[in-house]
Amino acid sequence: MYSAVYANIIPLVKSIVSAVESLAQSKNSSVLFTALTDECKVNHQPEAVGKSLLSILCRIIDHLPKGLIISVSVIENDDTVIIKIENSGINLGRISQITTDSILPVRIDDGERGRTIYYFDIAKMQSDIDEPVETLVEKRKATINVPAFYAEIRKRLQSHSNSAEKMLLLTKVHNPADAAFLQKINELIFANIADELFDANQLAEKMFLSRAQVFRRLKLITGKAPAGYIKSLRLQQAKKMLETMDVLVSEVAFATGFESVSHFTKVFSRRYGFTPSLLKRKPVATNEQKDAT
Repeated sequence: MYSAVYANIIPLVKSIVSAVESLAQSKNSSVLFTALTDECKVNHQPEAVGKSLLSILCRIIDHLPKGLIISVSVIENDDTVIIKIENSGINLGRISQITTDSILPVRIDDGERGRTIYYFDIAKMQSDIDEPVETLVEKRKATINVPAFYAEIRKRLQSHSNSAEKMLLLTKVHNPADAAFLQKINELIFANIADELFDANQLAEKMFLSRAQVFRRLKLITGKAPAGYIKSLRLQQAKKMLETMDVLVSEVAFATGFESVSHFTKVFSRRYGFTPSLLKRKPVATNEQKDAT
C-alpha cells in the first residue's frame, strides 16, 4: 500500500527531470523544466507520479531524433494540477509504447509544428489517490483492449527498452546508495565486456565483496542474478553496436564476450526475437542519392 501525501509536487518533478538530463545529453537533446511558482501543494502518490513521469520521459528521449528539446512544466488550475510534457520537432502521438508503462492516466494532444504534448491531470480533491499503485495499474490495464498478438509484441518491445542506463536512472531517483553500487557494477562489466571469461566470480572479486553479497544486492536491485545481469549487458551492448556501427556480426559477438558466433546468434535471437543480422545498420542515403532517385 502506497500512501498519498499532501505536499509540494514541484521538487519531485524537478528531480525526475534532473535524473534524465544525462540520457538526453547523450542524444544531443535537452530537457527543460518550468513552473510559475516554487510551491504547488496537491494530494498525490509520489511513487506513482515519479515512475509515470520517468517512464514517459525516457521513452520520448529514445524516440526523438538528436538535437530536439523536451519541456516539462507544472501548471496549477482551480481544481487540478497538470504536469505537461512537450517535445519539439516530431509527432510521437502514434507510438503507444511511450505511455504503456505509465501508472497514471495520460492525455495526448498533437501540438503545432509536429510536436506532441502529454498531460498528467492530478485532481486537488481526494478521489482514488489513496488507492495502492497496484490498483491504479490494474485500472489502467482494464482500459486498454489489445489483441493477444499485439500484446505480446508490445511486451517484447517494452522489455527491449529496459537498458542498464534507464535502470540506473530509476535507481538514482529511489535509492542513491543502490544507484552507486549499480553504477560500479555496470562500469566493471562494460570494462571487461570483451572478456568471455569475465563472470560472477570475477565481478565479486573486483567489487571486493563475496559472491553471495553481490548476488543478494544485485538481485534485489535488478531482479537478476550476476551471471544473468552480465549476459543482459553483453546483449544490450551487442544490440547497440549493430544499430549504430557498420560491423560484422562476428565482430560484435567477440567484442561483447561471446565464445562463438553461433552461440551469440542463438542467445541474441532468444532475447530479442530476431537474428542479429536483421539489425545491421543500413547506410543512410545522402541528399544527392535521394535527388537521383
